Formats: sequence, C-alpha cells, structure tokens
Amino acid sequence: MYEIIKRVITSGKYDLPAMLAKIDTIWIQGDLTDEQRGELIESARTGAQPQQSVDVIQKLTDLEKRVRVLEEKDTIVVDPDQPDDPSVDINAIPEYEAGKWYYAGDTVKHKGKVYTCTAPEGQVCVWSPEDYPAYWTEAAAEE
Repeated sequence: MYEIIKRVITSGKYDLPAMLAKIDTIWIQGDLTDEQRGELIESARTGAQPQQSVDVIQKLTDLEKRVRVLEEKDTIVVDPDQPDDPSVDINAIPEYEAGKWYYAGDTVKHKGKVYTCTAPEGQVCVWSPEDYPAYWTEAAAEE
C-alpha cells in the first residue's frame, strides 16, 4: 500500500484532506509503519495542489454569479420606495422558485405579492419571502 499511495502523491492528482484520511486509515489498519505514515503525510502536504481540492460551495457561487450576469438583460428591478412605478410591468416579474438563489436586488412574485431580495452582501435568499421575511421587502401588489 505504501508504494501505491506514494505513486498517487507523486502524480499530484489528489485531494489533500482525502489523501491524509486514507493514509491514516491504512496506518490504523496496520499496513503502514509510523515512519512510512510520517513520510507520506509530509509528501502529501508538500506536493498538494490547491486546484485538486475544490470548494463546491465557492464553485456554485461563482457559477451563480456568471449566470446572473447573463440574465441581467432580463432582470426587473422594483424600487421598494416606489412600488407603483408605472414603468414596471408587474406581469413580467418571475414567480419565486424554491431552491433558486436570489441576491440583493432580485425581484420575484410570491403568493400575489412582489418582493425584492435585501440579503446582505455575500448572502443569498434561499428561502421564500414567507419563510424568511428578514431578507425580503414587499415591493408592490400583483395586478
């Protein structure tokens, strides 16, 4: 097992936390000496490549930001201070979608009312205006 783990570490194609856990598992099973374990851990830490350990949440956040940029042409912003602005077509505002991430300024319809997400910078509205009203402001009534 020692040689196999050493080859994987030499390749550089591993996730550091996962590799360290595997080394410890093999050591606990008695297939590595204390010296081999120490050597493999040091090699794994030295050769670790950050791009091999992916932060899934960060990747999803980055993807959501890119999608938002592409959708901005179709985004409708309702000013909560002027909810009855005649230039805003209430019928063009999308319905709230469970599971979708909404950012500050995003506007949705939910149960006959129009809401604007007011989540703080770096936060998203993941719950409906009904479930988590702290991140939503009622903007206008649906016509």
